[in-house]
Amino acid sequence: MIATAPSTAVLALQRGYKTGDYLLEKNLEGITEERAASRSRPDMNNIVWLVGHVAYWRHEAANELGVAGNDELPDLSRFKGVVWGTPADTTGWSLRDVVQLAGTGMARVTEGFATNTIARGDIAAIERLTVLLIHEGYTLGQIAELRRLMGLEGAIGRQPAT
Repeated sequence: MIATAPSTAVLALQRGYKTGDYLLEKNLEGITEERAASRSRPDMNNIVWLVGHVAYWRHEAANELGVAGNDELPDLSRFKGVVWGTPADTTGWSLRDVVQLAGTGMARVTEGFATNTIARGDIAAIERLTVLLIHEGYTLGQIAELRRLMGLEGAIGRQPAT
């Protein structure tokens, strides 16, 4: 296969994932392990689970991009999805653990885009990656909302100190 320049859609996906990574980092500022493991309500997921969910789906996106390295990961299946009203157990997982896994997922996604693994015109792959990126944005919004429920200021768009 002859390498070609990435399509506009692929470039937009790259920017979207980079923005998501920035938003994850900003939303986790000031979140302690204790806060990340706490639940605002018994029927809600905690931040550890939500970051694990981001990590799981980033690794799935990297798989979609054909990037090797998934065999070395711990089992992330508990972070795949949710049963409504029954939050997933995060016992044995720390915020640090899931942030690291989200970071390795992001590195794999970045590698996939850097090696231009999406063939020009592969609309199905672009559609699947777009859905995964939208899903990540939704999950990042949940993390942002939990910040506010914890009484923390929003991480984005803060007013400058006067």
